[in-house]
Amino acid sequence: MKKILILALILFGISNTFASEKYCAKEGGGKNYDLHLFTYTFSDESQKKLMLRSLNELKNKFHMGDRVRVFKHNASSYNIAIDQCVPGCPEKGFFEGFLDSSCSVQVANKDKIIFQQTFAKLILEDIKKETKEYDIFRSVQTLADFYRSSSRKAEVYAALSMVPFGVDPRDKDKLDSKFVIADQQLQLPTSDFPPVITIGAAPDKELMDFWKEIFARKKVKFSLEAF
Repeated sequence: MKKILILALILFGISNTFASEKYCAKEGGGKNYDLHLFTYTFSDESQKKLMLRSLNELKNKFHMGDRVRVFKHNASSYNIAIDQCVPGCPEKGFFEGFLDSSCSVQVANKDKIIFQQTFAKLILEDIKKETKEYDIFRSVQTLADFYRSSSRKAEVYAALSMVPFGVDPRDKDKLDSKFVIADQQLQLPTSDFPPVITIGAAPDKELMDFWKEIFARKKVKFSLEAF
């Protein structure tokens, strides 16, 4: 009985892996997207709306065969919430570009709806929670540590407010008071850190100037422009 249970678990794992891989384009045929969700850093309602709108625009960039990984972060850890390729069937005659040559349009359409619903639910389930105190510099450091030893090539996006907790993003004096803390706390690798595009970051000039100075000092590429 124990052997049967172990075999069933192994087969279940194989089945799940196959399901997540069957829509993948061959190497070089699709894009890789890494999305890091730091939704706990958003307290301002206008920023939340900007983040949701930008995430929807990002979702619209995903094409059949692209691999999407979504990392859900909290203040102390993270988990991989999505790691799969965008469902869809190639046009007739182009099956050789995909790992799995047997593709049901009906099943693929159903899987795509499930993928989109999972993506939306993942984002929305935390957005209504009350914001607790957080350390924005630790959040940025967590992102940097993730790619410190990673060789994966991907477009990297981070839904991250960039606003230190309790600070008005337009208050230059308050931001300046955080500079030394940020400079000492952030240890950003210049060689392994891929360019990051922020989603939902507060667009205020004072905040952007604060971070641009930090990233220039650390010699890393971090896009703060609105996505």
